[in-house]
Amino acid sequence: HSCVSAAFKKRQRPEASLEAAFDMQKSELMVREMEVERLADNTVKKELLKVHLEVEKLRAENQELTIKLQKLTEQVKADKRSEVNQSFPELRAELEELQKEYRYIRSEFEHNRDINTKQAEQMKTMEMSLIAMTEQVEKLRAEMQNADMRAQGKPLGLAKLINDKSWYCYCSCSHGIP
Repeated sequence: HSCVSAAFKKRQRPEASLEAAFDMQKSELMVREMEVERLADNTVKKELLKVHLEVEKLRAENQELTIKLQKLTEQVKADKRSEVNQSFPELRAELEELQKEYRYIRSEFEHNRDINTKQAEQMKTMEMSLIAMTEQVEKLRAEMQNADMRAQGKPLGLAKLINDKSWYCYCSCSHGIP
């Protein structure tokens, strides 16, 4: 029994030494892992810091660009207002020219309308005068015809005397005809 236990102990020692060696390697490996993690953490932290600094730089550039954009927008608006203000006198001159032309055409229209109205009145007056002259000529013709008939000794017909309002009796008798 003692031999077996001595032999077992001899076998245990190499196993123990193997275990110890395994534990030592395991410890070294853990230390290396921690060192790698620490280095990795430092590398990640450095990268993170770089990225953070880059983000801050980009934010600053964005802010600068935003300010520049606002200034350019204001400049464009000012330029547009300036263009409008510069073209305003040209537009005003064109408007005044159109108003002047409108006044001229309006006065021509008024003048021609007045002339046409006067001409229409004159034509109406002339028409009335012409109608009156035509009636007068008809009366004179009738009188001439009556005078001719009397001169020839022909009596006037009663119907002619009644219908002819332009005939006047020149004798001293009263026929009841005006």
